[in-house]
Amino acid sequence: MIRLFAVLSAACIALVTPAASQESFCQVTPGDGQGSQEARSNSPKSETAQQQIGQPIPSLQELTKKLESKLSGATLVGVFTVDGLKSDRPPRQDKYTLGKVSKLPEADLWNFEAKVDFGGPNKTIPIVVAIKWAGDTPMIQLTNTTIPGMGTFSARVFFYEDRYAGTWQHGPFGGHMYGRIEKGGAPSKHDEKAGDK
Repeated sequence: MIRLFAVLSAACIALVTPAASQESFCQVTPGDGQGSQEARSNSPKSETAQQQIGQPIPSLQELTKKLESKLSGATLVGVFTVDGLKSDRPPRQDKYTLGKVSKLPEADLWNFEAKVDFGGPNKTIPIVVAIKWAGDTPMIQLTNTTIPGMGTFSARVFFYEDRYAGTWQHGPFGGHMYGRIEKGGAPSKHDEKAGDK
């Protein structure tokens, strides 16, 4: 059902001309229309890229507090791929449980308390990473960074709303990673199973 709606929406977007971009005339409305009117009023106002140019973004202090709150105590639940593997298998499951996440006084450095499971029971280790900002979007930036007991890694991982995505490298191995940010064990609002109900 969701995939069908996505395909119809994409086809509709492809038909919109630049002259009509200010006002949407192509709307897919399953059901009698009353519920879809309510859904549109609850969603954020959409804008074109031209309308977004020059709009202020929150201050770095505000963005920092929001990111600390979003990631502290969260679990990153997703998958990762390994480049060069010739397999019909789906991407491998991936899960990172975070403790406190906080901005350090030094420039772009952040401290992530991560629970890891290697060589015995779960233990929490501090991992210091650089986070760069692209407008309002934070991105972890590791370049040949040694994580004690785990090895040397490079990564670029960005966070937006309740999702994360990026690339990783560990020695000769690397690939992609992506998934959801879950807080307190609650499923993501974008969880496909929840959307199909």
